[in-house]
Amino acid sequence: MRIAFLAAVLLFALGPYVLAQEAREPIIDVHLHTHPANRFGTVGVPNPVTGKPSAAVTDQALLDAALAQMRRYNIVAAVGFSDRQSVARRRNGAAGRIIGGMQIDQGIGGTPIGELRREITQGSVRVIGDRSAVPRFGAKRSDTRAVPFSC
Repeated sequence: MRIAFLAAVLLFALGPYVLAQEAREPIIDVHLHTHPANRFGTVGVPNPVTGKPSAAVTDQALLDAALAQMRRYNIVAAVGFSDRQSVARRRNGAAGRIIGGMQIDQGIGGTPIGELRREITQGSVRVIGDRSAVPRFGAKRSDTRAVPFSC
């Protein structure tokens, strides 16, 4: 009787944890940084949270690490944001799992509107993100300079 009771308590207490470990719901990550390894200067800069330097110090190592975590957490697709060339490299190396996005942010060169429209039409850019960065440049969200990028 005690064994049955103990088994029932363990099943009740650990059942959801065990089930959660076995099957994860699919996730779509809507903001994956796809910056090159040297985006912020020196590669291997310590993580501000852990204090440990990144083991991924090349663009390929960053892609491999991102794909490993996508598999681990059942992330079936992710929208990649950075400069256009970096996003394209990651998108091309990820077998359709990374969706091309365009980031508007400091340190990332702007895209002429004609090129942006062509890339949207061709499907290489499917999302524009980080318009929230506009106030960091001293502009208001209503600033008309952002209008050409509103699709």
